[in-house]
Amino acid sequence: MTRRVAWVGSSGGGAATLGHTDPNALCLALRRQLSAIGVGACLVAAQVVVCEAPLDMAGAEDRAALWAIGEEGGAAGGELVCVLRSSLSEVNARAAKLDLSLSEKVPSLDGLISISADAKSDGVNARSLAAAGRAGLPVAGTGGSSLSAAAAEWGVRLVGNAGGSVATTPTSKAIGIAAALASAWGESFQPASAAEGGRGWYSPIDGSLPVFLANTCAVALLDRLAALAPETVGSQLRPLASVLGRRGLPAAVGAITAQHRSGLGELSVLGGALIGSLSGESVLCALVAASILGTLSPRCLAACARASVPATASSIVVGGALPALIGAAAYLAAPLFANFLAALRACLALALGGDG
Repeated sequence: MTRRVAWVGSSGGGAATLGHTDPNALCLALRRQLSAIGVGACLVAAQVVVCEAPLDMAGAEDRAALWAIGEEGGAAGGELVCVLRSSLSEVNARAAKLDLSLSEKVPSLDGLISISADAKSDGVNARSLAAAGRAGLPVAGTGGSSLSAAAAEWGVRLVGNAGGSVATTPTSKAIGIAAALASAWGESFQPASAAEGGRGWYSPIDGSLPVFLANTCAVALLDRLAALAPETVGSQLRPLASVLGRRGLPAAVGAITAQHRSGLGELSVLGGALIGSLSGESVLCALVAASILGTLSPRCLAACARASVPATASSIVVGGALPALIGAAAYLAAPLFANFLAALRACLALALGGDG
């Protein structure tokens, strides 16, 4: 039977997360990953406060919005809709009312997602978290201080990599949460890719085409300027054109490929660029190595969640440690790719010359 889950929380107190003010992106990511759990899981209710300013620094009159599913937001399991746009104080007051209504339904659910929730005794999400604690529901999410307060105040059963949200993205949050809930339920979980339908080799190559064209034009322009400029200027432009032509493309191709293949958005871009920069002058090496990163990254996030590695640390592993390891392998393999391409070009030249 499909598991039923509710989501409570906010846009968070800090500004060091990516996409934290886009509840629709997070909702979509959560639904995609929850559907990949064993028998399936669905988001049937939600109430989320999104403030234009980081909540740690926000005042009562700062602009905010309340987003909901299954209450004033419409039917259970329906679309996430904006219930109210007003000052933070008015939004919090409405959210507390929705939370009271949601708390009555929590015991009938299979799990609760808490993302930067207000867990204080008089907090906006106190009633739903208290109900989850009494019912013994598994609670997964991010927001270290709020989850610690929920465990201490309401005795909630935290699962997975419940912890800080710094350096996380909607997709990395969703993968960690889904993996944690699946483990708590004893279900299997394989991360769903946000790039379904675009996992063929042609997709990152097509995405890299503007970079190829821009790079080629820039190198040609620099060469022309170097030829026309005085020797003192030309001697500076020629090395720049050479480095741009040889080193610029692998880093760009690595970043684009990693983003396409992983579906992790910003989290994969830096790692892909690092791999590309370590791939020597081989675009093919960068393409292959970044594809490996894109394939392994979601699985690595899920493994970190099962091992209860905090979300921030998981992001560091996927965005830094894993790309560094793959990049080191790419650095060693780059000469092999260069030799392979040189041999391929020689064979093509011989074949074309023979045909001529």
